[in-house]
Amino acid sequence: MTDSNARERLDSKHGRDRQRRIEAIKRWVEYIRSEPPETWGPQQNAVVDGQLDAARAAEATAAHRQRTKEIADDLLTIGDRESGEPRQGNIDSGEVNGSDADSDDGSDVDGTRNR
Repeated sequence: MTDSNARERLDSKHGRDRQRRIEAIKRWVEYIRSEPPETWGPQQNAVVDGQLDAARAAEATAAHRQRTKEIADDLLTIGDRESGEPRQGNIDSGEVNGSDADSDDGSDVDGTRNR
């Protein structure tokens, strides 16, 4: 197998993984639309807290953070197109849907302290 074939397989795998994530997000949206916030709120908080903890522990590089931001922007754009409702706020500033994206400990999503 050549490096080219390996790269193609990896790109294909990433495409499948991304499609699965998008489908999971769509299922989650349907779930939160059908259930009261008291049911899904604690579940969502646990997922977000776990992701923040993992991100802080990983000490991601600037390039990885940029790639993650690009994926998040893509997903938000897909959501905007599908919902027909523009998102409020600015992901670059950490503000989405009118609220700051801060954690309970006063740090920003990327683990840095609020300014």
